[in-house]
Amino acid sequence: MGACALSFQEPGEDLPWHFDETHFIVSLLIDEPDGGGSFQYVPNLRSDADENYPAVSAILAGGGENVIDLDLRPGDLQIFEGRRSLHRVTAP
Repeated sequence: MGACALSFQEPGEDLPWHFDETHFIVSLLIDEPDGGGSFQYVPNLRSDADENYPAVSAILAGGGENVIDLDLRPGDLQIFEGRRSLHRVTAP
């Protein structure tokens, strides 16, 4: 067990691109945003052997290759490799 992290965004806020410290993440959407605020991720972008800095830099610079945008609803549960998958919540 790594940690229990809670994330709350106030209206107009986002959660920028990041990797997590733990190998896997269980994420549950509790409340639907009033507008916007989608969950985006790039699965398995890096590995223990390769940090893949060029691909990470391209996404941080606005490249959308391999970015998956999920249309989540309250109660939706995601399980993914947060340590290897770059992810964020967009601003509305």
